[in-house]
Amino acid sequence: MADKHNPHPHEGDLFPFDPIVIVLDVLRQWFLILSVTIIVGIAAFIVSESTYEPVYRTNATLVVSSRDASRSVYNNIESAGNLATVFTEIINSSVLEDKILEQLNMVQFDGKVSAARIGNTNLLTLNVESSDPRTAFLITRAIIDNHEIITYDVLGNVVVEVLQVPTVPTVPINRSDSYGTMKTAMILAVLGVCVLLAVLSYYRDTVRSRKEAEN
Repeated sequence: MADKHNPHPHEGDLFPFDPIVIVLDVLRQWFLILSVTIIVGIAAFIVSESTYEPVYRTNATLVVSSRDASRSVYNNIESAGNLATVFTEIINSSVLEDKILEQLNMVQFDGKVSAARIGNTNLLTLNVESSDPRTAFLITRAIIDNHEIITYDVLGNVVVEVLQVPTVPTVPINRSDSYGTMKTAMILAVLGVCVLLAVLSYYRDTVRSRKEAEN
């Protein structure tokens, strides 16, 4: 019997929590869950593929030595250490960049150029990254051909020779993970829709079980 002070006892008060009813309510919406999951998955895949930009890297190994043949191996290693600290700045300098762009007949280069010393040796690795493998290769070759216009003035009596020539990269260093993104988006979509349907079911103002009817 309804309370005379509250003729509608369910208004303002939630029904007792019945997980079985909520689960059944969610399962009844399987087609909606499936549809939303597929749509979200396809959308995530398309967005991931359209925004993916491959990055190709080519590298060359350089040997740093002194122009003075009488200098020791230690001096060569020391020169390599000094060169490693400034070589990245040298190859990214505007003077060298302008020279390379002019040689390759390019307006600009949006890639990344860096250099690193290999252990405690007089060897350096020159790395060039670009969205185009051929561009990465050409930039590396151009740096090797033109770096002396700056390194000679900056480092003086230092010779940089090529030990390992660069090659055109064939595989990007960053793989596309569109399928992984799609799977993650679909899992999140299933969880999100199920939680939303469960909340809506919990707050739904209808009698769906004996327990709720008795209440």
